[in-house]
Amino acid sequence: THSVNSSYNASGTTNNPRTGVQSRPRTVVCVDRRMPPSADVIASAMIDRFPELEDRWSYIQSDLSAVVPHPSCVMTSVHACGTLTDYLIEMAIGAASCSTIEIADDGRGGDEVVGAPLAIVPCCHTVKERNGYRPHHLSGMGVEEVAALVEDRKKKQENSKHEAVADVVDEVRCQTLRNAGYDVEEVMLPKAFTGRNRVLLGEPNAPATSSTAETTPGADNLVRRTNGKSHDFFQRQRGEMTPATLIRIPLADDHESIAHCQEVSGRERAAKRFIEQIPRHFSPSLVMSIWVMDASTSKIPTSHEALSVKTLQAIADQCCGEFEVKEIQCNVGVFGDVNVQLTTGRRSQLYRFTYKTPEGTDLVLANVSRVNAKRIDGMIRERIVAAFGYVFR
Repeated sequence: THSVNSSYNASGTTNNPRTGVQSRPRTVVCVDRRMPPSADVIASAMIDRFPELEDRWSYIQSDLSAVVPHPSCVMTSVHACGTLTDYLIEMAIGAASCSTIEIADDGRGGDEVVGAPLAIVPCCHTVKERNGYRPHHLSGMGVEEVAALVEDRKKKQENSKHEAVADVVDEVRCQTLRNAGYDVEEVMLPKAFTGRNRVLLGEPNAPATSSTAETTPGADNLVRRTNGKSHDFFQRQRGEMTPATLIRIPLADDHESIAHCQEVSGRERAAKRFIEQIPRHFSPSLVMSIWVMDASTSKIPTSHEALSVKTLQAIADQCCGEFEVKEIQCNVGVFGDVNVQLTTGRRSQLYRFTYKTPEGTDLVLANVSRVNAKRIDGMIRERIVAAFGYVFR
């Protein structure tokens, strides 16, 4: 779970009912590709301890590509696996190019703040390029250089070779943040909580290093040359294509951004977005072509006059209600323009019948199979023939 906790809020102070101390209100936005069952447990525990978060807690199911970082927000992650830590660092540094704000607790205004503060517990370190690893360009190092440092460190730490990769990779990460103008601190959590207990704390304090520093690569000297190249995480992973996203998750600590995060938070909204992303999987559509004009008279036959969308919708509703699988709905609509047959002049109209489950249905049950859609379609056709004759083109 990757959570981002607002460290500053422009809406003034609030009284903490637990401590009685006045402080700026906090906002929490959790982002994960899939909301686990523990999401509810975490929310309950946090809100129980910090009741002021009840109306300021969001849990959004999304890829991190939707996140828009901001200097007013602390980016946090526990056990950010592999290159996820590098991506979060890149996002935090990138907040400088997205926006700048001024923050001062005493209300007198402050220096321009760029970049987002962060607190990350890394995990599953790797220096393998095939696993997606590539140091940030501000580290001034390439994959081969970092890998060489790891091998050199292993020789010095023969009794803890497994820690050599983690130590070197995290040192490179810390130097990257320092080169980006961050104050950096490493702290260790009690091992009773987790074996992967290193926390990287970074707070932006100065502009990123602009000069090009050339130093000789070495095991204990991790300041390297900056090459000025940009390495967008998703471009590195997937070529030049950035993955499409249906939402934005703005992390600016302002009323508009907080309200927006609330609007896209929760499982139901996530399920709705997922269904919208691959509608054909959940809501199959079938099309009927129906004659709407008689060629001999050039008039609409009496039996056809009743075949409006409203009438077809009523027949579809009746068939869905009688179908053995409940909770299936059908929406009927006109599909395209009236078609004129060139040889006879007869006219026909396409109608689309889209089958779906009611909004709010659990995602596991939300899929309407094409088999069931065709069975209901057959029932509808039988009703149309019984009431109006064979009117299908």
